[in-house]
Amino acid sequence: MEITHLLISNPGSILTFRSAVMTVGVVIGDGRVFWGDCLINPTRGDQRPTIQRLVDLCEQRLKGEHAADFRELCQLINPIFPPSGKLVLADRVKGAIQQAILGAVSAFQAKSAVETLAMAYN
Repeated sequence: MEITHLLISNPGSILTFRSAVMTVGVVIGDGRVFWGDCLINPTRGDQRPTIQRLVDLCEQRLKGEHAADFRELCQLINPIFPPSGKLVLADRVKGAIQQAILGAVSAFQAKSAVETLAMAYN
């Protein structure tokens, strides 16, 4: 099953909470969506344009790829992001996308996420 596109949800109410969750979705060919969460800090201004740009760049690399190999898909998006620890928001977006990819690959393989990770990393 191919990845068709990526989605971003709207964060929770930033008026009520000091932090909010933005959810990123990986959509596959049969219309199923697999989600990953990205914790954001609304007090740091509007982070949506940065998140949208990172998701758009990842979508360009993932679109049309088969949701069959977790490590391979993660390696496709790695060059988009700065080294881990440089930008917290980028690390969080990457983690959310990887979480969504894990869900898609696990569903494609009909395995649990733990089985998928075990297979990917021995």
